[in-house]
Amino acid sequence: MRPRHSSTSANDGHQHKDWFLLSLVNIANQGISMAITVHVSGFIITGTLISGTRYFSLMGKYFSKGTQDEAVAKGLEETYRVYGEIYHQADANAHMDPSFLHLEHARFYGPDNQQIPCGDETFLWRGRLSDISGFSLGALGSKP
Repeated sequence: MRPRHSSTSANDGHQHKDWFLLSLVNIANQGISMAITVHVSGFIITGTLISGTRYFSLMGKYFSKGTQDEAVAKGLEETYRVYGEIYHQADANAHMDPSFLHLEHARFYGPDNQQIPCGDETFLWRGRLSDISGFSLGALGSKP
């Protein structure tokens, strides 16, 4: 697979996206998750890179837990499932690069290298690819 180099206009205010990181996000969007650590604005974020489809499915489940009304819960899950459909459409439009990556079991470390408590082991995070200044394969610390 030949890497696709993505560029952005100098007028849009975003830096270039790393073609290798884009390829990893594309792999994740096909359903293959992997541990990754990213650097964003002086913070380190570590977790499992997942597909956008899984991210939105988990978001729907998260929000549906907040209601006792079964119909509302199913409606919330369906709404977020539909949001995840964009990643199936992206398969049909393979020339389009993703703009975001999604992490499950995300943990955060501040500039002082201290872990910021999240309180939820399934903590989800969505980040703009153009804001990531570096990354490493693998997660920091022990597995959640």
